[in-house]
Amino acid sequence: MGFLDDLKSIFIGDYKAGIESAYDGSPVIYINPDEFDYKYYRENDKVSPEDVKKLRTLLEEGGIDTTTISDEEIGATVIYSMTKGPFAGIKEFPVSKDGQEKKPFCIANEEGANFGNKNVSAPLLSGVDIEKLKEIPGSQDHWDRFFGIHEGTHCQQHIELQSIPPEELDLHILRFEAEADRAGINWLRENNLKDIAQAIIDYRALGTLYPDSANHATAILIDNPDTPVTKQHLEAAEKFFQTMNSTFAEINGVSEDEAIGIYNNDTEAYIKNVEHLLSQGAFDGLDNPYIKETIKAYVGAYERQVLKNPDYKAPPEYKDKEQAPNANPDTDTDTNNNHNYNDDKTSQIDIRDIRGGKPVVTLADGNSATMSIGGISAPDFFASHADLNLAQQRIELAPPEPLLEQHFDRSSSPSV
Repeated sequence: MGFLDDLKSIFIGDYKAGIESAYDGSPVIYINPDEFDYKYYRENDKVSPEDVKKLRTLLEEGGIDTTTISDEEIGATVIYSMTKGPFAGIKEFPVSKDGQEKKPFCIANEEGANFGNKNVSAPLLSGVDIEKLKEIPGSQDHWDRFFGIHEGTHCQQHIELQSIPPEELDLHILRFEAEADRAGINWLRENNLKDIAQAIIDYRALGTLYPDSANHATAILIDNPDTPVTKQHLEAAEKFFQTMNSTFAEINGVSEDEAIGIYNNDTEAYIKNVEHLLSQGAFDGLDNPYIKETIKAYVGAYERQVLKNPDYKAPPEYKDKEQAPNANPDTDTDTNNNHNYNDDKTSQIDIRDIRGGKPVVTLADGNSATMSIGGISAPDFFASHADLNLAQQRIELAPPEPLLEQHFDRSSSPSV
């Protein structure tokens, strides 16, 4: 960081300094979620009238004429601020009482006490409980700067998403997210904070497993700025687990639900085996090459960022070896040093005994198939089982809708 950047961050904090370094346009209005009465909202299921007045005053002082903005819209903004974490977007707002004259404003929600902590941010990005992650690298100031740059970049993105057909929306959001992540990652690398940069990329890769995350699956895009973002990237994020698991099951001679049981109960062995399958070309030649890239990113991220289970015992072919042996992936006998999970009775778990229903595989046209367990997708089933408390946190805390709502009229910018 330069001297002026350092000086500015002292006075306004790294999050705001990051926003203002990435965004050089119209005025920024900051909303602080900690100034609102969340206890009142939780106990009464509605926003405190005082909070509505408070936010209306803040917007007026920032230059927005709120005459045409209803209390309901202001209240929705307060709820969004208290529950969605850091976000930013640019939108034209009225500056005259009749609402005819408008100017663009960047509206930025601050991190607040709940989100301004890397030990909260990392699990929400990765979908992995903090107790299972390796030490989160770097200082909080650097994390704040990353998120500030990310959100400031969103204020530079002027495309009005409400004009985009619904079927194209996720594609544009993914493109925006990749651009914003890339800006923050570039700053980290320029300041020799490569460990944080790698961790954030890895957390994005790990988070790809979880529901509704495809439009934030930026891990394989961040270092490829010249690669156009396509629907194949979204498809890869949505289907990588199914492809990984079905290939694991086929080569190891187990059913897909047994493979999920292995993943659930012996994740390290599962990941090591997939790493081996990657080295043997088991995922080569897919119609969508980004599926293999996503699997590779996920496996690498797991190895780099998730703590090892102290009770883990490597299958025979991996003991005392740094890399997978040269074995025939089509042969699952120990004579080829290829661990046969079908012979490992401790790994065969009936997942019908684990918080769910019977796995159902539905064949589609062509060679595709989908699996559901207890009425939900296989990744969703595992996500809710593996970290039940974290899954609930993600529902309550992580932005499920990546666009600013209501009063922003579906503004042009997704949140983190």
